[in-house]
Amino acid sequence: MTIAVSRTAGLPAAVYALSVGSFGIGTTEFVIMGLLLDVAHDFHISITLAAWSITAYACGVVIGAPLLTPLLSRYPKKPALLFLMILFSIGNLGCGIAGNMTMLIIFRVITALAHASFFGISSVYAAELAPVDKRASAVSAVFLGATLANILGVPLGAWVGQYLGWRYTFFMVTLIGILSALAVIALVPGRQAQPAVQSRIRDELKVLRHPTVLRSLLITALGFSGVFAAFTYIAPMLKTVTGMSEHLIPPVLVLFGVGMVAGNHLGGRLTDGGVRRALLLTLALLIVVLCLFPFAIQTLPGACAAVFLLGAAMFSTIPPLQMQALD
Repeated sequence: MTIAVSRTAGLPAAVYALSVGSFGIGTTEFVIMGLLLDVAHDFHISITLAAWSITAYACGVVIGAPLLTPLLSRYPKKPALLFLMILFSIGNLGCGIAGNMTMLIIFRVITALAHASFFGISSVYAAELAPVDKRASAVSAVFLGATLANILGVPLGAWVGQYLGWRYTFFMVTLIGILSALAVIALVPGRQAQPAVQSRIRDELKVLRHPTVLRSLLITALGFSGVFAAFTYIAPMLKTVTGMSEHLIPPVLVLFGVGMVAGNHLGGRLTDGGVRRALLLTLALLIVVLCLFPFAIQTLPGACAAVFLLGAAMFSTIPPLQMQALD
């Protein structure tokens, strides 16, 4: 996912309705990292087992994108988006009332299915609804919701989880999903701005035959596996290794979100000077940050710097990876 911040003045209200949805999805994707300790304690399981809720979400995104998107392309975008936000809300509500780890995993997968298709459909529709000279800004406005989710939504969700219980975090995200669905009903026009382009699952998978796409996927899988191996357990590490109070973890998560924005900007600037060079530099940065991470988190200042740099290094790779796939 690309984090983008751009000028959004003069855009249709429907674009901002879609941005609310991306805020909710961005929040639910990462907020679980700050709740692992609470989930594990509530279900009387290990932190490692609780982390399967993160793996399940990732699998849902991977499976849902090529399967659900072609099916929804047969329908007008407004009902498709409404369906996705209802599915998203049901999934998060289910997470909030899950009685055991198995149910939590199932509902995390359901939520991830909505994630898989929402960004593709909403960004295309936002571009269709906006004036020609504002299309890039419209797409940027949709992803702005995800940017704000990482800076505000995830730390807020972690804070709610600490003070009210982790289930209330998912209830909060459910409310965001309901508000987004209502915004889609009220603000998103029912017309099809352009004729829908139907696609089949077979057509979606054909792109995997392209060597450049496969190379980009492999780099992404390997690089981000390293990041998530660390970030998945960020809350337990900050508590046990750094000795940080749980109440300080949400503010530290803000640094990760800010790092994402900074890294995405850095990656974009580097990519302007050449895709291959940018990819090598950003991957080198990611390797260095991951190597230093275990040592940096031994102290509070080092942990704060490490979390910021982890977010920055992670998202600095996205612009060159996307450009490599497009080229």
